[in-house]
Amino acid sequence: MRISAPPIKHPCHYGIDMSSREEMIAHGRSTEEIAAELGCDSLHYLSLEGVYEAVGADRAVHCDACFTGEYPLAGSDGASGKYSLEQRRELQAPGNRGDPVPAL
Repeated sequence: MRISAPPIKHPCHYGIDMSSREEMIAHGRSTEEIAAELGCDSLHYLSLEGVYEAVGADRAVHCDACFTGEYPLAGSDGASGKYSLEQRRELQAPGNRGDPVPAL
């Protein structure tokens, strides 16, 4: 079996409804273990580098947290909330009294 993406090991906290880490087949398992679970003779994923080569871009303009576990808002209080990007956008919206945008 060939998969045209890296293995998804981490949930998206930024608006995509996904399973928890524990429910993801790739979280905490090797490729060989996943192949056995799926009943595949072989299993290969596209590398993250291959994804960026295919789209002609780099990590600076794309979120790849579901593959890497490195979230763009990491280190802030609201980084792991499912609606954290939306909440930040609302705080930055025109008409919010010009108050400084707090770190999430």
